[in-house]
Amino acid sequence: MDHGGVARPLVPLFLGALAGSLLGSRLPPALWSVLALPAGALAGTRGRWLARVLAGAAGVGLLASWQAARLPGDVPRLTACQQPLELRGVITGPPEPWRAGWRFPLSLEAVLEGDWRPVTGAVQVRLTLPGLEGPPAEPAALDALGVGAGSRVEVRAELRPPPSGGNPGLFSLRDLMARRGLAAEAWVPHPRFLRPVGNGRGIAAVVEAVRQWSAGRLFQALPPEQAALGAALLLGDRRWLTDDLEDRLRAAGLGHLLAVSGLHVGILAGLAWWLVGGRRARAGAGARAGLTLWLGLLALLTGGAPSVRRAVLMALVGLWAPRGGVDPAQVLAASGLSLLLADPQAARDLGFQLSFAAAGGILILGPRFASALARRAGRVGTSLGYGAAAGMSVAPLTAWHLGEVALWSAPATLVATPLLAVVLVGLLVLACTGGVAPVFLAGAVDLTLKGLLAVADVISGLPGARWTMTRPHPWEIALAAALLFWAARPGARVLPGPFARRRGGLALAAVAALVAWAGVGPGPRLLTVTVLDVGQGDALLVETPLGRRLLLDGGGWPAFGREPPPPDVGERVVVPFLRVLGVTRLDLVASTHPDADHTLGLGAVLDAFPVGLLLHNGWVRPGGPVGILGPWRVEGNRLVRAAPRGRPPGEAPRTVPHRALAAGDRIVLEPGVTLTVLHPPPDGFPDRDANDASLVLRLERGGVRILLLADAEGAAERELLARWGREGLRSDVVKLAHHGAASGAWYPFLEAVAPQVALVSVGAGNRYGHPHPQALAALDRLGVALYRTDRDGALRLEVGQGWARLRALGR
Repeated sequence: MDHGGVARPLVPLFLGALAGSLLGSRLPPALWSVLALPAGALAGTRGRWLARVLAGAAGVGLLASWQAARLPGDVPRLTACQQPLELRGVITGPPEPWRAGWRFPLSLEAVLEGDWRPVTGAVQVRLTLPGLEGPPAEPAALDALGVGAGSRVEVRAELRPPPSGGNPGLFSLRDLMARRGLAAEAWVPHPRFLRPVGNGRGIAAVVEAVRQWSAGRLFQALPPEQAALGAALLLGDRRWLTDDLEDRLRAAGLGHLLAVSGLHVGILAGLAWWLVGGRRARAGAGARAGLTLWLGLLALLTGGAPSVRRAVLMALVGLWAPRGGVDPAQVLAASGLSLLLADPQAARDLGFQLSFAAAGGILILGPRFASALARRAGRVGTSLGYGAAAGMSVAPLTAWHLGEVALWSAPATLVATPLLAVVLVGLLVLACTGGVAPVFLAGAVDLTLKGLLAVADVISGLPGARWTMTRPHPWEIALAAALLFWAARPGARVLPGPFARRRGGLALAAVAALVAWAGVGPGPRLLTVTVLDVGQGDALLVETPLGRRLLLDGGGWPAFGREPPPPDVGERVVVPFLRVLGVTRLDLVASTHPDADHTLGLGAVLDAFPVGLLLHNGWVRPGGPVGILGPWRVEGNRLVRAAPRGRPPGEAPRTVPHRALAAGDRIVLEPGVTLTVLHPPPDGFPDRDANDASLVLRLERGGVRILLLADAEGAAERELLARWGREGLRSDVVKLAHHGAASGAWYPFLEAVAPQVALVSVGAGNRYGHPHPQALAALDRLGVALYRTDRDGALRLEVGQGWARLRALGR
């Protein structure tokens, strides 16, 4: 067939559209329109393949750019108005549990400004349920809420701008909101400020009601943990999964099972195909029509995730296309193009990326890997080959987004797939019958789900099961992909004979070396100070040019001050952030004082990394409040960790030496980089556990000074000014005391410091009103530029010889 001289013409179109979707919101529409000119110029030449790439990029990029430009609607104007506001709109997605209640997307229709006036835009509603301990844990809680997808509601809410981009390499709520088309957050403090004014209508409301009903039947028949896992596997409903349950599967490389994908669709579609007569050599049109309806129903009831839509579209083409006339690469490209035309920003979704990467890997790398392994292990080798192809194709994406690679994903999937096939059939029956299902069936499903979790626990315990690494550079990902595709490419080989026969092995070795290089990562080369976005708390990472690392405090309170504390900010934010940077050891950890918002997260840090020395202001002592660090206790000049259960009885306990610092102490981190202790005084402070006894440090390199004030307040600032004077306090950059509280912004002290830039670590919407207007007024009066983590995300200060620059990483 002639395609204008281009084999598989949809493939270059899809690749271009993919690039346009990823970059569309970052470039103006005019630039995407200009890109169409070279596409037209190349159309009639030998550059037809490139012309199709440019055409796909220009078309989808223009749509994505236009969509992003119209996203905010009237929301920015409404956010600037006096709060709270009376809003009316339609709930466009299922309510999701969060730590303080429910959240859901709301498409705005009107705002009450004397009369109801029409408005446009969408926001994320955060509804707080007073007295709630933990998020709602099962579908029955939705009945008490009284609203769902498709419901028209009126709310009295406080609109807030989207949060910062957070910490690089970690989950970003702002990016997720932008991906979902949400321009602000609407905080509703109590259910009485939410009023339904119309029941949910339309196909979306009906589908969501059926999904909720089905999930409820699972919770009737199974224990909560197994029911939550079953709802995710069958319905793609992950709202009821605990963080611990998700983490157990991810650690084994089985996290992809929680996202309904081609594997799930293939199992359920295969069952239906067998039931309608597809097992016969020539199934009739009736059987194919029945399967088509079943596939459409699956796409609706599983939430319509990109992986499901891709699998369903490809299955429909394979079902109805003439025999022998289907090119899998063309079908994959066609399904991708259809999804990108329907949602031009879909490629920014991690599920979309993983789904198409896995499918592409199976098509391109799978045959070669499978044939190589089949010669050694038969059918098992074939399955392992295709699994390895999918796993290697998604590995660069998981390394980029999650900072980890699951090395045992292929064998884990091979073992888990038979269990998944059995459990999906049982879950389907339970979802239809619920509490009236036979006891033996519910028991069998429960046992199979427990077996699936047992497989995950065993695999996650193998060496290297969850390899954390530095976030690779885009060129490293591109080079790894090129090497793998070259290994699988048929045709002429450019290497000498002996090497050509081992092309696949050479490519894998090169990719392994590249990944190892990415995992090690280069040193910072500059002195860098990163203020992590840990919400209402403090955590700073200092990295010297020669690679020494100091962590100053570890956070401990949530990113949103009105939420109850999360399980552990150290475990959820600080430790993952350090792993993304490739940190394997901390030379120094400093705890400024024992307040929970500075110290609670250090327990997870001490558990996760070897630490050379723990520095503190004197609060770490026998009888002191060291319980905040978890299972660590003080024994003389060291901290000792209680041995976890299951450790061999003869294994030595982990220890970390500790030392108290006082004013006048000086630490040479490396030649040219010094840390001077300014507070507390050598003879101590009245209460060394209080804010005014905080460890105050001055970091210096090449004439640039950085003053780190922890939670030092008025009394400490007066003592600092009296002891060190203006010359001793003068600094180019200051990290404000106590998150910008008025008590830590004494004007004569700030005037003596005379900073050019001030940094503040503060939680968005915190209940304390930080940073305080008095602190902001003092900085404004002094002409000091302010950067804050609640708006700018993590802050990174880079210091050279006599110069410094600041980057807001969350903008």
